[in-house]
Amino acid sequence: MAFRTVTSAFRDSDGDIIALGSQGDDWSPRTRDDVVADIDAGIHHYAAVASGERLTDIHVVSGPGGRFLRTNADGALANNLDDLPDALTTLLPEFRGNHPSDRQTNWSDNLQGVTHSAEHWYFTQKTKLLKFPSNTDLNEDSGAAVARADMPASLGARSCDHFGDPDYLEWDGHGYVFVPVEGSEGACGREPVLAVFEDLGSDFVFVGASPLPSQNAGRGTSRAGWCAIEPETLLLHSSHNQIRQGLPVFRYNICLDGLAPGRVRLVSASDLVLWDGP
Repeated sequence: MAFRTVTSAFRDSDGDIIALGSQGDDWSPRTRDDVVADIDAGIHHYAAVASGERLTDIHVVSGPGGRFLRTNADGALANNLDDLPDALTTLLPEFRGNHPSDRQTNWSDNLQGVTHSAEHWYFTQKTKLLKFPSNTDLNEDSGAAVARADMPASLGARSCDHFGDPDYLEWDGHGYVFVPVEGSEGACGREPVLAVFEDLGSDFVFVGASPLPSQNAGRGTSRAGWCAIEPETLLLHSSHNQIRQGLPVFRYNICLDGLAPGRVRLVSASDLVLWDGP
């Protein structure tokens, strides 16, 4: 059983708690229903701390509206969860200053995107992928990179000339960087692709590429400036350069078991249509 300290809460428009959080912890946020299930099953122990007070255990109790969370199971004392700060406020970034100041490094020129693993940062420039240790001084030039990859020749032959914002995923003991790739003309201009690189420590290996099935000139969706993998479903998300009514976020299943033998294949999943209204 893991012990989890709760320091903030997510609330709906009525002020009811819908999730609990602890900034910097990998389990956070956790929905109210999932916390209830964790406590019921004895999987995790939760305790709240608010305004510097001591930890108080979180219990599951039953009421007229169903089962809910509170810090005192009998209701005789105040519920410390009511004193937890709003998570959306506590998650606001803290400005730590500019470093380096008034300097543009050679790797930040034409920078397209960034992702990370537990120990490294991965940056894309227009036609280059760079890997830096997480403790690299940002004042360093690209010589501090421990691995790099250029636009693969096979993609260059398709007139691909633009890496987008990447994402990183570990699967079956391998680390992969997923990079959307566009082109201003030619085959890649009509049909962007997803390129996959395997991180081998001091080098990248180009695993292969696959067209993004929902993104092509025929549908008027021939751009792919970014991708992101949802950690629970492992669905890869991307979009055209506009997201609006009729232009959703496209989602794909990645055939992950094919990556180690060098096969990259995507299958369209349900689109994510964003609601636009008051």
